[in-house]
Amino acid sequence: PKRKGSVRTEAARGARRRHNRVRSQVEVSTAATVEAMGIEGQATGGAQAWAWSAGCPASTRHLLVLNVPAYHGSTALQSVLMSARGVTTLCKAGVWQCEADNVLCSNEPTRSLGYTCHSRGQVTVPNGTLVLEILSRYWNLSLPVLLAKMLPNAFIESASPPQAHDGASLLKLTAVPLPRSMTMAGIRRISFRVVQMWWPLCLLQLSKKLWRHYAKTNTTVMDFERQIHEEQAHEHRKLRAAGVPVLLISYADLLWQPDRTLARLRAFLPCRAGERISVDAEPIMGLDIFPNNSWKVRGAIRSFGAQHPASSLGYANGHCINALNYTNSTADTYLRSFS
Repeated sequence: PKRKGSVRTEAARGARRRHNRVRSQVEVSTAATVEAMGIEGQATGGAQAWAWSAGCPASTRHLLVLNVPAYHGSTALQSVLMSARGVTTLCKAGVWQCEADNVLCSNEPTRSLGYTCHSRGQVTVPNGTLVLEILSRYWNLSLPVLLAKMLPNAFIESASPPQAHDGASLLKLTAVPLPRSMTMAGIRRISFRVVQMWWPLCLLQLSKKLWRHYAKTNTTVMDFERQIHEEQAHEHRKLRAAGVPVLLISYADLLWQPDRTLARLRAFLPCRAGERISVDAEPIMGLDIFPNNSWKVRGAIRSFGAQHPASSLGYANGHCINALNYTNSTADTYLRSFS
């Protein structure tokens, strides 16, 4: 008889083989070296790992902020972005879903540095420099794009609604003194980019957690989603007005037009950081993600889309067909026009 645990071992081996089909062995070796270096090694490893140029100076890093409402596919989007060759995440912090607010509130030593953690999305921080100092412990600073999911509102001095990112507030961070961990890595400047993702209403059938959330709050689905769409359209306008680079995508396109979505993401990411971005790759435990991340996404995004055809959810030609008797609003039309 097979030893207990051998099935798990084979599953892990299978995941690694699938992953290696979309990533080169060179990338895996480099990532394994970074893993062996540890967190401190990442922060001080220098910029030799990337092909810098005049248009992509080694002294600049790009903070990529994900602006996606809770229970609306932010982890799925993050799993795609982490497959890109030039993107680094906060997963090595070992916190829930690799989220920035959880990094800042994950343990007492961190909180003793000046953080006050309240409810989700409400994190009081003393200054942006200290936030960057903590997050830099987990990013691989030798890569050009630093991914931050659920960046605390207080960090960007943003007003309500929760999880909204105000463009003008984001730009204020360009004047924040960089922490020593970054300057020691040769970094002199941080720029900002935002990826927004919205859900056509009929796709809500895919999120059981979202429906449980509605039930707990006694909130009407239509009213809640209509408010979210209005807020996302408002945030998108403010980001553009403030001059912050922002890319708006639809979760429907991520599932059913993945190649088009990948092309848009690849073009949006600076410094050719989007090379080898994939919807076929699965994060590898111990390399991309870690046990305490409690990673929710199972399988590759392309396969998930294939398992849930658009027609089965009442979605066709970029629209929900009779989606719970919900009619398209002005916000829906706006979001679709930029997607």
